[in-house]
Amino acid sequence: MDVYRAASVYIESIVGIQTELKGIEEFIDGEIGEIIVGKKRLPDTPPPRATVFQSMGNAIEDGVMANLIYQKFMKKWFWIKV
Repeated sequence: MDVYRAASVYIESIVGIQTELKGIEEFIDGEIGEIIVGKKRLPDTPPPRATVFQSMGNAIEDGVMANLIYQKFMKKWFWIKV
């Protein structure tokens, strides 16, 4: 639980948390889709706080999401076009 306390925690779906990830509800900052579409933002102050994406176990979805997060990170912090 210490990792969750020290990080911004995002999940795939609020619905999934109710059945699969009981016990971490208090640490959830939002759904990862909210970050991707710009509804929520990660902290801007460097160094950025650790961010945890708590997956529900769908490998294809995880790979796509990891790539999207990486691209957004590179554009924001290094101005690299990916």
